[in-house]
Amino acid sequence: LAQARAAAPRDSGILRDLAQAYLAAGDARAANEAAQQAMEIAGEDAANLLMAGRAALADGRGAEAEALARRAAALRPGDAQAQALLAVSLPSGAEATKAAQAAADFAPQDAELQAVARASGAGRTAALDYPAATPAEQLLAACIAALRAGDAAAAAAAGAGWSLCHLAAVGKP
Repeated sequence: LAQARAAAPRDSGILRDLAQAYLAAGDARAANEAAQQAMEIAGEDAANLLMAGRAALADGRGAEAEALARRAAALRPGDAQAQALLAVSLPSGAEATKAAQAAADFAPQDAELQAVARASGAGRTAALDYPAATPAEQLLAACIAALRAGDAAAAAAAGAGWSLCHLAAVGKP
């Protein structure tokens, strides 16, 4: 990706991919920088907003992630990933539950997104509160709780198997 970026420094898609790679590697600050550069080049399209929101959430900036998720959702009504990011970035409560349910409804066949929706919709201990929770979903719930608390280090530790809470709530490459 570094070579691709050097060859095409004004390509926002490459910058988004680079931000995704930084998130996967656990470097939220570098991911944020790449996502911000993508937005500077191509504007605030939903893909750029979602990547910037994931990076902000992974860096412990939940309020910023929430604002970015709201803007992405406004640009792409019905987008499951925008709703999932909103659900995770909101403090637990009715609005987070509503966003989590919308994410689940918009992508009923996406098992990973369904797990994020279950774990984020019911609050800080969501995956522990329903009987069918798998150990992986319990870790995901702990990771989401840490992200909501702004504790990126605890989120990374809790969600180690989820790669920064599955790239801060279902960020797919």
